[in-house]
Amino acid sequence: MSTPTIADGNYKLSAVSVAIYYSSGSYYGSATYSINHYTSVTPGYSGYGMAWQGSGVYRITVFGKATWSSGGEVLATLDCTTNSIFDNTLDTDGNVTGTTLIQTGCGGGSSTFTTVSDTYTAISVGMSRYVVAEDSSYQYRFTYTFIKQWTSGRYNLIDKFAEVSNQPHHLLWVTPTNSSQSDALQLTSHILEKQTST
Repeated sequence: MSTPTIADGNYKLSAVSVAIYYSSGSYYGSATYSINHYTSVTPGYSGYGMAWQGSGVYRITVFGKATWSSGGEVLATLDCTTNSIFDNTLDTDGNVTGTTLIQTGCGGGSSTFTTVSDTYTAISVGMSRYVVAEDSSYQYRFTYTFIKQWTSGRYNLIDKFAEVSNQPHHLLWVTPTNSSQSDALQLTSHILEKQTST
């Protein structure tokens, strides 16, 4: 990738979804995770900062703090008060071909998954990230959707979340521990609301 396809700036995490398959390839189930952002932790939401470095490389900063919940129960807290920073090299299709860690943050730790593929794509409201990962028993297909945030302008973005629909078993341990883990986001709905003059 010689030119950037994803605009520089901050992107807000909206929700998390995962489709799970047995290692045989047959479908097991799916779940959606709702995100509750801590407005007291800079910049007031959990998300990614994207900065084009040239030659296919994006510097990604993972920041903020949020809880993940499913079925009304809080399952995990992703605390990136100490930011995680890394460089991802993308090919022309947005596939990650290399990662260089710059700073360990978000509580450290390591993933229990093996990443099969990791792809970033520009979309109308921001960007998506699609990760396929696996362990000895299952394959997990995570979809992330990030909403581009504006620091100035005429519009505020309001996130709304769909109801959780999932099989409750075997999903509680899917816990975010750091920026490189195969967790996922999916936007359920979005509204652009015009600001009123004061």
